[in-house]
Amino acid sequence: TCGNIAGWGVDFPAFTALKASCTFDLEGGTQPDTTDLVRIYYSFTDDHGDTESVPLGTFFVTVGDVVYYRDGDALIERGSVTGSSTLSVLLDKKLGAPYTVAANTNCVDAANALVKSFDLKTNEPTSNGTVTKSAHTFEPDDSYITVVNWLLSTANYQAVYPDPYGNVMIVPYVAPESRPVTQTFADDEHSIMLPGGGLANDWYETPNVFKVYHENDDECLWASASMDYGSRASLASRGGREVTMVESVDELDGASQAARIANLKAIAQQRLIDNASEIEKVAFTHAYIVMQPNDAVQLDYSGTTWKGNVTDMTIDLSPSTQCETHLRRFVPNTLTITTDGGAAW
Repeated sequence: TCGNIAGWGVDFPAFTALKASCTFDLEGGTQPDTTDLVRIYYSFTDDHGDTESVPLGTFFVTVGDVVYYRDGDALIERGSVTGSSTLSVLLDKKLGAPYTVAANTNCVDAANALVKSFDLKTNEPTSNGTVTKSAHTFEPDDSYITVVNWLLSTANYQAVYPDPYGNVMIVPYVAPESRPVTQTFADDEHSIMLPGGGLANDWYETPNVFKVYHENDDECLWASASMDYGSRASLASRGGREVTMVESVDELDGASQAARIANLKAIAQQRLIDNASEIEKVAFTHAYIVMQPNDAVQLDYSGTTWKGNVTDMTIDLSPSTQCETHLRRFVPNTLTITTDGGAAW
């Protein structure tokens, strides 16, 4: 309890490091303890008089722009409060010196241990057995969350995210199209959607060339995958104009250089496929319902049905508890792709 508060808002953006944040206004009463965690609950009472509280998030908070004024004999405080998820512990602390993850390190176990070394609780994940094939060194100005998410990405796990209680969740990555639907929104007599919303397609930002490279003390290998046909974003549709993405590959299998180049070509092709589907985005407003970023949800609207994944969810904790949710749906393409690759040295 921190006195009189107003203007609550909680945001869950999937494509940020922290994954969750909050803001609210404070007037009167006592400021929240900025050295401790603040947990936000959504409480409601149904038609039968039963009350239930649902945790929305757990945050470290800071108080800024405080103004003091008198109301009779009372000294009143007015200010703004912002909160960031428990992942801020990992994001705010820099390595401070080169940090090396040794070869043959179990990626999931190491990530779990590193998170817990900050006195954060995890879901105690089961490792899939992936180990690093070679040592990898991080720069002094990298954050600890960079190390954690690199280890998890190497093991094909998704980036860490907090649950409503502030625990750090470490889970395997599941392709968006393979995620089970957790909620269905329909414009029927039971609809909780509000009028309005919008749909956009960002095919013009879709890459049509993906280049990858692998470099160590002995060699520098490269590979490229090009989308020739099969999409509005393809090279043919764009008159040969490239929209390129580039990525480094730290772990690369192969007993010979030719085998490693072949594997690098396969990586480039898969990266292009993963990034080259057109993406439809939809924003709609609804009454609050328990959901998490990256959840798959289904929309049944005016005879049209499609599935998308939650990329952002903003909850206005006013009496109406209006929630604006952003989804994205991958539009499948039948692509014609060519690959190339070689050794730079």
